[in-house]
Amino acid sequence: MSAGFLNRIGRIKLFIGLSLIILTSILGKVALAVLALNPNLSLLIYAISWVIFIGGIAICGKEGYYMAKRLYKKYGNRVIGWLKEPES
Repeated sequence: MSAGFLNRIGRIKLFIGLSLIILTSILGKVALAVLALNPNLSLLIYAISWVIFIGGIAICGKEGYYMAKRLYKKYGNRVIGWLKEPES
């Protein structure tokens, strides 16, 4: 196998892992919102998000986890602020 092909596979794995880790962060916020409506469903969503999180870390490794953490801190607060902003 050529080095270019392996490099491409590594990038794809990193992207998939990062996507799963970011999806987990979103699911955590959804589970918190659903908690008031249906605690059992919220617990299920929360448990599923942990499985996805572990899978994401297994796919992309530590580097991907730290990259996802930085991206979430950078953009996550903007999204949360936008959602909390009252409509005029």
